[in-house]
Formats: sequence, C-alpha cells, structure tokens
Amino acid sequence: MAAKAAEARRARHAEAVAMAAAEVAARRAAIADESRRAAEEAAAHRSKLVAAAVKAPIDLSAAIHLPAVLERALDVIGRLKQGAHPLTLGGKMLTSRRGDFSIPLGLRYRLLVDAASLKPLKFLSHENYNLLV
Repeated sequence: MAAKAAEARRARHAEAVAMAAAEVAARRAAIADESRRAAEEAAAHRSKLVAAAVKAPIDLSAAIHLPAVLERALDVIGRLKQGAHPLTLGGKMLTSRRGDFSIPLGLRYRLLVDAASLKPLKFLSHENYNLLV
C-alpha cells in the first residue's frame, strides 16, 4: 500500500513539474514575442526619423545615429516653422554673433537659428559650436 501511495505522489509531482515547465516555456515565448515586437516598433520609429531628417531644411546627418537628438532637432525645427520663438525653446541670443540664437539639443549638440527670419542655419556638435562662438 505504501508503494502505491509513493508511486501516486511521484506521478503527481511529475505532472506538476511538467505543467510548470510548460508555463515557463509559454512565458518565455510571450517575452520573446514582446521583445521582437518592441524591436520592430523601434526600427520603424527610427526609419521615420531618418526619413524626416533627410527632408529637413538643414543637414542633420551628424545625428542620424542618435535618435533622441534627432527627434529633438526635428521637433525644434517644426516648432520654428510654426512660429515659436527660439527663447521659448530654451535658446539664447549669442553675444559673439548678434544675429543668431543657439538652441541646445541635448548635452552635445546645438542648433543655430537666424534671429531675423527664425530659420535654422546649422546643426552643430558642441565642439564645433565652441569653435564657432
């Protein structure tokens, strides 16, 4: 009788282990699907940014590898087209170049804007910006 009870316990344990393994496999598959979907969405978003950067009125090729900077640059350019003043976008008037504003696009990049027409002039790294100013 004890042998039958032990055999029944082993069978229940094996069944529980098999169910747990199936649940783990299902969770792993769901995580892999979600990860793949997120990667596809990120790639689609990035390709849209690159396409918009190509159509931009100034050369943004230095930021192609930096999606956050590229997105900020495109946002600032769009707001300038809508008539926003550079000071409302975090910009400042350059003292060394009286006719220009500088708008930061992150820690390492700047956008120069003509003060009279409010049109973007140049996209610069901070190093090139320091040489210019």
